[in-house]
Amino acid sequence: MDDVRAEIEISASPERVWQVLTDFASYSSWNPLITSASGTAKTDAQLSLRLQPPQSRAVGLKGRVLNCERHRQLRWQGAAWGLPILLASEQSCTLEPLPDGRTRLVQQGATSGLLRGLLGASDDKTRQGLDAMNQALKTRVEGGGAR
Repeated sequence: MDDVRAEIEISASPERVWQVLTDFASYSSWNPLITSASGTAKTDAQLSLRLQPPQSRAVGLKGRVLNCERHRQLRWQGAAWGLPILLASEQSCTLEPLPDGRTRLVQQGATSGLLRGLLGASDDKTRQGLDAMNQALKTRVEGGGAR
């Protein structure tokens, strides 16, 4: 499982970016990668996610929050059908405050498992998905727009 990294600078405070990033109920209105999410942004909380990587099949994941540091980092892991051997995903979103009041969002994601290839997942598609999510988050935070 190789990490794929994508980052973007957002013209907003980490607090504002965090507010949108952790509003899982609104993901369906703006997030092209995680098209639905439910749960709480709290360490050890349970999550239900639907991932739609570019040119890949959508997959539902059940998982949990591994780390939640308010205004700083959200990291989770999930597995399809509760079986990591079939398909597992881990993702982190780290917010870095910049001196001018902006925020750098760094996302890292990785997928593994026997079904990874069958579902069309690849590091390249994962990177495309993270880039698309980052851009959509930037648009949402800076302009309040929906997808």
